[in-house]
Amino acid sequence: MILLWPKTMPPYIPSLQCVGVVIFFVLSGFLIPYSTILKMKQDSEYSFKEFFIERFARIYTSLIPCLLFIFILDLIQIYFSGKTFGYSDAFNVKTFLGNLLMLEDAPPFIQEYILNVTSFGSGRPLWTLAIEWWIYFWFGYLFIKIYKNKNFSIIDLVLMAIFSIVPYYNFINGRGDGLMLPWLMGLVLLFCWPYFIQLSKKKVFTFVILLLLSFLMFRQYQRTMFAYVEPYFVLLLTLSMALILAMFHNIQFKPKLSSFVQRIADYSFTIYLIHYSIIDLLLNFIGDKIPKIPFLLLSFTIANLIAYLVAQFTEMKYKSIRDMLKKLLLKKMPA
Repeated sequence: MILLWPKTMPPYIPSLQCVGVVIFFVLSGFLIPYSTILKMKQDSEYSFKEFFIERFARIYTSLIPCLLFIFILDLIQIYFSGKTFGYSDAFNVKTFLGNLLMLEDAPPFIQEYILNVTSFGSGRPLWTLAIEWWIYFWFGYLFIKIYKNKNFSIIDLVLMAIFSIVPYYNFINGRGDGLMLPWLMGLVLLFCWPYFIQLSKKKVFTFVILLLLSFLMFRQYQRTMFAYVEPYFVLLLTLSMALILAMFHNIQFKPKLSSFVQRIADYSFTIYLIHYSIIDLLLNFIGDKIPKIPFLLLSFTIANLIAYLVAQFTEMKYKSIRDMLKKLLLKKMPA
């Protein structure tokens, strides 16, 4: 029976960062379509070109500086302790360019005939960004260019086919064991959102359902042999997230708390891109000199401080870059 606790633990239990990646993809599948639909309602001239500019500015304003930052951190590691640097095969010009073009860990035939690269250097989280990037194009082109305009051409179908390669491949395969699935779960959640809002009004009932879902999700988390995506776990996680978000939907938080959360959000993308490289550098130099818990606290603090400083000149400027590109390429003043 499913409710019985397993007598033996599986040989592999997914780590928490894997669950974090799944949560990120669910939220992305919810928020990107939500913001796109909202903009299309507010502006009848909203186009795929404008969608592309927004996504490009949001991602590349941070990606390019963070790739250079990872390059510098890895050079420091190589200079002082080259023998212990574990990413030499991914530290080269080809891999750097492949990450700029969002081609890391692409489907096998692309790797074989176009560019065979993985994440650059110690920037291990970069591979998830490539999957997100192509999902954005797949959704944006399908929803805005084809669904909105109806009268699409052969060129539109060809481009749509190109944009679909990575998302469709990552539906059942890919490095994350099918990360397209949680993204689609987030999309389904968006269209079911009004029902969750109604359900959340029954607070006691919602809380009981959330406890049950959380228990089943935790059980499945222990059972699964997959590092990232296992359909039943993703379903339980998405439903749990939906209930939590719905329960907090109408709550007004104190201004100081809202400001604090916003401040963290302002550099969240930057810390995601560079935190692994920072921790890896610290681990290489001082990891064996201090106990594990103090090291985790120290590395957490340093990673956040550095990411915040870097984001001051990159991620936090993306709206200015976005508006400049819109004005230049669309001849359209920002709203």
